[in-house]
Amino acid sequence: MRNLWTIASVLAVANLFAIGSFVGWLGASGRLDRERFDELKQMLAETTEEREARLAADVAQAEQREDEVQQLRDQVERLMTSPMTAEELVALQQEAAMAADQRMTRAMRELEDLRDLLARERKETDRLAEAIEMQRAAFEARITERDKLIGQEQFRTAVDSLQGQRAPAARAMLMAMWDGQAEPPEGELDGRAMVVEYLRAMEDRQRNKVIAEFAKDDPALAAVLLERLRTDGVTPEVADAATAPDEPDTP
Repeated sequence: MRNLWTIASVLAVANLFAIGSFVGWLGASGRLDRERFDELKQMLAETTEEREARLAADVAQAEQREDEVQQLRDQVERLMTSPMTAEELVALQQEAAMAADQRMTRAMRELEDLRDLLARERKETDRLAEAIEMQRAAFEARITERDKLIGQEQFRTAVDSLQGQRAPAARAMLMAMWDGQAEPPEGELDGRAMVVEYLRAMEDRQRNKVIAEFAKDDPALAAVLLERLRTDGVTPEVADAATAPDEPDTP
């Protein structure tokens, strides 16, 4: 009994060694790799009946696809070769005409929108040009009035009198004009413009003292006066020309 067991063990080991050698030879000769090994495992995982059923299902699916393709081919060939009936031709013409009408309607609507936009832009441009021209005319009229005013001997006398005051007193008089407490005669510059012109006509030393008095109580007003001394009479004020039509212009 022991001898039979020994013989069986030897044969089993020999078979295992033979199988291992065969697999090693397949790998060394390039006949077996990881991908083929996985395919072999998958093939051996299903029974013969399962494999035949799978192949039959694949064949049936391929035949169904072929039938569908052939049906499409037949339908295309029939549409290309068979003559259209009168009803089909009329329907096709109506469909083409409807599509053309829709394209034309859309194009006309887009063209109308562009015309409306162009008209609005032209109207806005005209309004801006008119506003700028009005501002420029007002500026030129003010410059003319200013030149006329400062050329008068009475204006020079008023400036001399103002310069003869101490800086706080001169500042108080100019402040009253700035606040509208002393309105200039009709036709002359407004009170604030008159303050700027008085300061411009004063000698540098006295003007600096008066500006310093303004800066003590109201630095912001002193800064405004400096800016107006720099810009008044230099360029037309057209900043308000872009004001929207429904907004009042700033005087």
